[in-house]
Amino acid sequence: MLSSISWQQFATYLLLALVVYYAVVVFLFYRNDIKAILNIQTLQPATVVGAAKPLPPHEDPNHFLARSYTDAVQAYFLQAATEELGKEEILPALHRLSKQYSGLQDAALQDVLLALIVDEALTKCNITITKKELQGLWND
Repeated sequence: MLSSISWQQFATYLLLALVVYYAVVVFLFYRNDIKAILNIQTLQPATVVGAAKPLPPHEDPNHFLARSYTDAVQAYFLQAATEELGKEEILPALHRLSKQYSGLQDAALQDVLLALIVDEALTKCNITITKKELQGLWND
C-alpha cells in the first residue's frame, strides 16, 4: 500500500496538513484580534441582574468619559484584589477616583456605573458592596 504513494504526494499532503493545522492554531490564538480587524463585535452577556442598560455611544455625550472611568475602576479592583484590600480601604479610594470623574453625575449613567462597581467588587475581590453604600460617590 505504501509503495503506491510517491514521495511527492506524501510531501504535498504533509504540507497541506501543516498549513491547515497552523491556520487553525493561529485562528484560535488570535481570534479576538482577527475579530477586531474585521470589526466584528460580540455581545457580552449582562453580569448583573437588573442592571441598567448602557446607552449606545452615539446617544451618550459622556461615552468616552464613562469608558475611561470603567477602565480605571476595573484596574483599581485588579490592584485591590492583588493587595487583598478590604471594604474599608476600597470605598474611600473609589470616592477619590470618582471625584476625578465629576462629569459622570448624570443619573442615567450612575446606575450602570454603580452596577459595574458592585459586580467588580464581588467578582474580583469577593466583597459585597451595595448600591446604597455607593450613593453620593461623586459628591464631596
